[in-house]
Formats: sequence, structure tokens, C-alpha cells
Amino acid sequence: MRYIGIPACPYCRKRVNLIRTWSLKRQGEYQCPRCGGISNIFLSPLVYVLALLAVFGGGAMYFFYKFVLDDISLKTALYVFVPFAAFFLLSLFMVYLEKPVLKKVSKEEYNKRRASGRGPRPMTGQETTSRSQTQAISPGPAAGPGTTALPAAQKRRRL
Repeated sequence: MRYIGIPACPYCRKRVNLIRTWSLKRQGEYQCPRCGGISNIFLSPLVYVLALLAVFGGGAMYFFYKFVLDDISLKTALYVFVPFAAFFLLSLFMVYLEKPVLKKVSKEEYNKRRASGRGPRPMTGQETTSRSQTQAISPGPAAGPGTTALPAAQKRRRL
């Protein structure tokens, strides 16, 4: 696993553009335009170390100029900004892509879960209609002929 470098697709090894990498840092998945492979996006653990260094470096610069030199000017703000700009540029190289890990389930475990009702089960035609559709279609046992079945909250509003 590489922690530093230009991210590349784990399937076809096509490199990702650095501008695209900047937007990838905030997403969860990446789909390669060349091969169509989907991969998970991870940040290197070194990003957190560099973030702390940038914060402490900027704070040290500020306190140095404020208390040691006793001179704060616009130039001081630029010097404090330098560690954060360096962090931003270095963080582009700390994004890496990995193939998603699929959990393999044995056939026995799958059948056991399916029988107990905890696992996925096949959908029938009746289950594909949503609850709101079934309420709108069938008036229910409380409604007589010529009346519509309304939820209790709607009945209260009408009265």
C-alpha cells in the first residue's frame, strides 16, 4: 500500500489527475473513466500528522512574531499561511485508491440466514408495491361503501 504518490486506479493503473484528486478527497468512491472499475478512496494516515504540523507551525510563527519580534504586519499573516498552503499541496499526494472488499459468505451461512429471516429474501409481486400505494388502493375494513379511508390525522383536520 502506498501512502504518498499520485493516486492510480487499482484495476488498470491509470493515474488520476491532480485536480480530480483535490475533489476526490471528499468523496467515497471513484469510478475509473478508462476501465469503469469502482474503487474506494482513502486518505493516508500521514495527512493527520501533516495537519497537526501545519497547525503547530502556523501557531509557532504567529507567537514568534507576536511575542519575540513584537511586530505583526501583513507579512506575518503570509508567513503563518505558508504551513497551511504546504499542507494543502502535500495532501493531494496522500490520497490512495483500493479495490472494495466484498465479504464472502458461505452457502451454509447464507441458507441459515435466509431461513431465520435475517438475510435477504426474494421479493414477490405483492411486496414491490409501497405502503402508500396499498393504503390508497384498498379502503380497509373500517370504511363503508361510498366512504374513503383516511388516516386519523387527516380525519381530524377535516372536522
